[in-house]
Amino acid sequence: MSCRAFSHDKNPGDPFVSYDVSRQVPLESLRSLKYETFFIEGPDYVQLSRKIALDLGFLLTAENCKVVWDFTGTGNHAIFDDKSKVLPSKPRKYMASLDFLIVVVSGTHCVDIEDPISGSWIRIERAPGTVQLVPAGSLGYFVPCVHKSIVFVKGAHSEYQLIDEDSIEPVLHGDYLRRISGL
Repeated sequence: MSCRAFSHDKNPGDPFVSYDVSRQVPLESLRSLKYETFFIEGPDYVQLSRKIALDLGFLLTAENCKVVWDFTGTGNHAIFDDKSKVLPSKPRKYMASLDFLIVVVSGTHCVDIEDPISGSWIRIERAPGTVQLVPAGSLGYFVPCVHKSIVFVKGAHSEYQLIDEDSIEPVLHGDYLRRISGL
């Protein structure tokens, strides 16, 4: 499994939602929601993902180069040379303020994303080597799971935020909805 997705009608962020092959969502459907997916072979995920980031128009400066998301709970960031974030181990709704590229380095990264077209939730399960563009303004839930990921931000880290449920930006979400509708 490099990356697989399926729709579900459970609570978003629930770590006990099981893969359902009958509700599989093809990567083309994710692409229509502006989630571009790429695959790379390790072990040098950082270097290989830099090329994808450059091809997608990301500037790889010290200000926006990368940050590590650590869901392992260990806080051990010895293999990375940048600041790391230990994220909470409970479901958390989010909206990204800028496009970002996530690169799964270890474990399986699970996220539920809103499908505003069908009104359902899509669970995306990303294995190491999966690189996925997450569009600004899209809504999702982090699903508690053990993994480590690298994130490249399209813009400066100082401008990037994961916007919590209480402060979701309707204008930013509206811009995202216009992008996927082609207007």
